[in-house]
Amino acid sequence: MFIDLWQHSKTQRVYFEVRSPILMVPASTPTALSTFYREVLYVNDVLYAVAFSLYRTNQGEEWLYLFTRREALDLSPVEASALIEHVGNYGCDHYLHFKSFFENPPASSDPPTSGPA
Repeated sequence: MFIDLWQHSKTQRVYFEVRSPILMVPASTPTALSTFYREVLYVNDVLYAVAFSLYRTNQGEEWLYLFTRREALDLSPVEASALIEHVGNYGCDHYLHFKSFFENPPASSDPPTSGPA
């Protein structure tokens, strides 16, 4: 899990972001990938305070990430803690579900150390 504060270069607003790699999306058939991505969209629709996104590494690996991002100006410690909990809980809940879309998941590779900004 990655927890970060970053400043938007144009607006100068500061954001609190929590993101967690869920799984590396393996190369697969177009049908399997289509089914997988459709499921990601369906699940995104029912999540609260978090969303799934994709991140492509410089090596061409594609990772499914769970993230949340909020403006940090008025964010209380309790709210920050709740956001971290949401990402952790939803990540654990959905890892096996999404992993099951692929018969032979790839050997675990280290997730990227930096995600989308």
